Amino acid sequence: MFPEGTDERILRAAARLVDARAAQVVLLGRNDEIATAAAAAGVDMQRFQIVDPETSDRVDEYADRYR
Repeated sequence: MFPEGTDERILRAAARLVDARAAQVVLLGRNDEIATAAAAAGVDMQRFQIVDPETSDRVDEYADRYR
């Protein structure tokens, strides 16, 4: 899980992990922002699971883990 889902370095590293079949990648952030960043980086975002913590139905569960 990567919280910096719009960072080009993270997107490229995540793509390498998926290519190597070393990890299933979850990116945190807004889908539209990640899509824009992925397009700019030349990375296919369809390879990743995207979770927007602000709209996820699991937001309470996520918050509980940090308490």
